[in-house]
Amino acid sequence: MVKKHNKFAIILFILGFYFISLIGLGSSAFAIDKKVYDDANLFSSNEISLLEALASDLGSERDTDFLIVTTNNNQDVEIYTEDFFDAKIKEQNLSQWNAAILTININTRDFYLAGFYKAEDYLSNAKLDAINARITPYLKDNDFYGAAKTYLELAHEYMGTPKHYNPDSFIHKWWFQIGGAALVGALVVSAMAFNMGGKVTVNAQTYLDQNTSRVLARRDDFTHTTVTKKRKPKNTSGGGGGISRGGHSHSGSRGSF
Repeated sequence: MVKKHNKFAIILFILGFYFISLIGLGSSAFAIDKKVYDDANLFSSNEISLLEALASDLGSERDTDFLIVTTNNNQDVEIYTEDFFDAKIKEQNLSQWNAAILTININTRDFYLAGFYKAEDYLSNAKLDAINARITPYLKDNDFYGAAKTYLELAHEYMGTPKHYNPDSFIHKWWFQIGGAALVGALVVSAMAFNMGGKVTVNAQTYLDQNTSRVLARRDDFTHTTVTKKRKPKNTSGGGGGISRGGHSHSGSRGSF
């Protein structure tokens, strides 16, 4: 009798595992084996190994694939990134895929940062803009390994912050926090000093002669207004995002070097 129960439990476990894997299939996933796609040959073999290992370790902590893609074609870097994602998600037979991608086009000297699904939620345009600003100096110096490593570390860091956290907001700057603390301290000391002193009874009415002080007249005439139109300059770097041709939305930030 006990053996029958054991066999029944094992069968239920196998069936449960099977159905759970079926539910997971095609819904959401990460951990594609290859992390670096260096078609433009910007990295040495040793650098690729180091980046692969770092991307795997950091990505596993965020349930997201951190990918690095390089190319030397003439295609727009944003469209290239979107098409790359569409192709890879189709290869894996997934409907959703948590991925953050840095694409570098050495031919056009452009790059693009994109976050899909979970990465879109936690790597907003503002966060990607902050990463953009940090890696641009490396790219301008042709230090592609430094740029890729910094991207991986910052993407991992920012995905551990709240969704609406903005790294460039002044409230997160050290000078604002120190200044704010000093201001609060000054207000507290001033309030304590004020409460310790006597009550002030002199005000504006003390020296005002109500019999001789009068406002005789006031008049404001609005004649016309002038509107000057200026063309808004096109933004060639910074926040982006959109929807790929495969229908997958993403956050984004582009730049040039």
